[in-house]
Amino acid sequence: MPGQDLDRLFSPRAVAVVGASTNVDSPGHDYVRALREFGFEGEVYPINPRADEVAGYRAYPALGDVPGAVDLVICCIPANGVPGVVDACGEAGIPFLHLFTGRLSETGDAEAASLEAEIAAKARARGVRLLGPNGLGVYHPAGRIAFRPDLPRTTGTVAFLSQSGNNAVEVVIRGVARGLGFGKVANYGNGLDLTPGELLGWLADDPETEVIGAYVEGVADGRGFYEGLRRAASRKPVIIQK
Repeated sequence: MPGQDLDRLFSPRAVAVVGASTNVDSPGHDYVRALREFGFEGEVYPINPRADEVAGYRAYPALGDVPGAVDLVICCIPANGVPGVVDACGEAGIPFLHLFTGRLSETGDAEAASLEAEIAAKARARGVRLLGPNGLGVYHPAGRIAFRPDLPRTTGTVAFLSQSGNNAVEVVIRGVARGLGFGKVANYGNGLDLTPGELLGWLADDPETEVIGAYVEGVADGRGFYEGLRRAASRKPVIIQK
């Protein structure tokens, strides 16, 4: 079965960055700056209760204070604050939450794994879809959204899914240098909610995608991965590196 419509994940009309920062060396500044420098045409709402402006955008104290609807929230705050962000997304009807936030189950710590499970349960209850945690997020040059401002603006028909953030960046940069054009890239990190299987299933029907590549270190939902891969491979070439 195809997954939920993920169009607003890859092509959001408005993005809020929780943990947006005036510190130019922080991820919370980098994501806001990437949206500006990459030419994102939608609304950008930095969330920071102690700042008036971040990277040229007016800042807001909390998600509940932004003046318009938001499709995607990028979260850059420590893990213990994430449950509150999930609640705020649910209350505001925000469909997608990308968790750059890490130091959860990937650490091997039992308390961190328990917190991750709590986040997943809360998101399901709130109807919020999660990308991550511990991931860079999405790159969609046609939608002018990227996790780094220096990524190529050129678009193409190759989609790439990666569990590794470094691989996501390197494959795009090296691939474009060799003549490949990437239409959609997702670094899904821990794959807590949106799994590689669901992403594959959605890309199977994506009209912008003709070829799918993926770098997968491990699969938690074997059946879901198999079904998504089978669906995608029945429609277009799929290349998996493990």
